[in-house]
This record gives sequence, structure tokens and C-alpha cells, in this order.
Amino acid sequence: FWHSSFPEGPEIMEPTLVWNVLAPFLVLVTHTVLYTVLVNVILRPEEHIVTSFRYLRAKKSIKKVFGPNPPYIVFVGMNWILCLLMSSFTMLSYRYYWVNVSSLVLLLIFVTWNGSCYYFDVFRMSMAAQQSEKKKDE
Repeated sequence: FWHSSFPEGPEIMEPTLVWNVLAPFLVLVTHTVLYTVLVNVILRPEEHIVTSFRYLRAKKSIKKVFGPNPPYIVFVGMNWILCLLMSSFTMLSYRYYWVNVSSLVLLLIFVTWNGSCYYFDVFRMSMAAQQSEKKKDE
């Protein structure tokens, strides 16, 4: 093969639940508490200022699942569940080379697709705006 295998033996740490899953989760919980206190208790932005909670609450897909006015704890809980699911994947990715490579390839494909769709939308809208300006000038 063209690659060397992952190092094994005493020079590399074994993946543990504490450092691969629980430590990132603890950082997320700390961030959530600090963000909630700062934004919702200390700053209290006016209604016209968009916070992450207000942005997500306004999405139609969120309203279909959680109702017209989902509580803040729903978003916090969903964020924590997503963190636990995604960080639990690191145990496999850390241990097996092909899982790691596959996830990187899938990530590259997703990022490329997302970026190209964005530019197609931006260029389409700018072309439509240019053509409407030309029609107005005529």
C-alpha cells in the first residue's frame, strides 16, 4: 500500500471514552452555560437582533417538528445529543484507518457540494439581477 499503518504500541494513546467523548461534551456544556448566561441574562438583545435560538426557531422545518414556539431547552438538548453522537464516532475514527479516510472523503464531498451549490445560487441571483437591470435600462 501507499500508506503506512497507524502507529501502535506505547507511543500512542488508546482511545478512551473520557478524552474522546466526555471531555468535548464537558466543553460544550460549559460553552452552553456561558452563552446562555451572557446572551439571555446579561445582554438580553432586542427582538430585531438575531440570536442562534431565534434563527433556529424561525425555520419552518423546526416548527414542523417541535411546534410553533419550541422552548430553549429543546435546542440545548438537541445540541448536546448531536455532540454526543458525533464525538462517539471519534472512537472508531481514531482506531481504524479506513474509517478515518472514509469520513474525510465524505466530508470533502459534502463541503465541495455545499460550496458549489452556494456559488451556483449566488451567481444565478446576480445574473438575474443584471438581466433585470438591463431590461429596466431598455
